[in-house]
Amino acid sequence: MSEQKIYPAMIAVMRRIGAIGKNQQNTQQRFNYRGIDDCYNALHAIMADEGVFTTSEILARERQERTNKNGTVLAFVSAEIKYTFHAEDGSSVSTTVIGEGMDSGDKASNKAMAVAHKYALLQIFMIATDEQKDPDGESHEVVNYTQKDIDAAIQAADTAETTDEVRSIYREAQQQGYLSHVAGYLKKRAEMLKQKDAA
Repeated sequence: MSEQKIYPAMIAVMRRIGAIGKNQQNTQQRFNYRGIDDCYNALHAIMADEGVFTTSEILARERQERTNKNGTVLAFVSAEIKYTFHAEDGSSVSTTVIGEGMDSGDKASNKAMAVAHKYALLQIFMIATDEQKDPDGESHEVVNYTQKDIDAAIQAADTAETTDEVRSIYREAQQQGYLSHVAGYLKKRAEMLKQKDAA
């Protein structure tokens, strides 16, 4: 039985690849990070020269909707992806990784796959990094409230009979992070109750 080429080919790639610098910048939080293009640029020619390429298979995918502090709805995707590294003789070796991505448009799945591929490459070839955690290029401040919470606050304000009740709703909205969505309405409701009490 002839030796499978994938194992010596993978070792050859490991011997040739060096550290990959963090050449991208997160402009929101001002830190540099190592992007997928940095990995591709460092590995493409070496992998092609050694006769190695990858294919992917999505094993599981989960999509959720989350809201940031500005009220923007974001799609969050978590995907379990199997990457298989193939050699010229058809032999292969696989690794499974998790990728996560978040986007306000339709790119959350693409981002999850890009992150997964990046970490598959970094891990299987043991590419040197200078930190334990490698944050990706985007960061989102996610809040723990939903539209139902906002609607419930407005409904509670509609049925409130005193300004103290409205103040309580105001404080709750402030603590939960959705005050900006209901502040104007709560102030108007409080004014209405004040006028009612004064009449």
